[in-house]
Amino acid sequence: MKQQRSSELDNTEYETRIDSAEAAHQILGVLGYVPQIEVKKIRRKGHLGEYEICLDEVEGLGSFVELESLTANDIDPAKIQEELLNKLESFGLSRNDLEVRGYDTMLYQLRRPKN
Repeated sequence: MKQQRSSELDNTEYETRIDSAEAAHQILGVLGYVPQIEVKKIRRKGHLGEYEICLDEVEGLGSFVELESLTANDIDPAKIQEELLNKLESFGLSRNDLEVRGYDTMLYQLRRPKN
């Protein structure tokens, strides 16, 4: 589960192992949760120094590079974002290509009816 802090890119994350995706889905259904968006992606993960780097292929959206830094909650998110952008720029990527929405948000916005 991700709990948003200052932006969609700044989250506190809670993770646990689930042995049965079907049982977890049933539990959430009994609790009243109804799926709204399904994100289907292929992720390749690695490390770049102290960072985790992910190469994602997201169905319906395309290809993405995600650079993540695990930090304490009291660290300034703007400082961390600037550090990550500088690292990505050193590889020739542009901050103009920065996407600040989560995959779920992008898919929701793509699929909702236009007015």
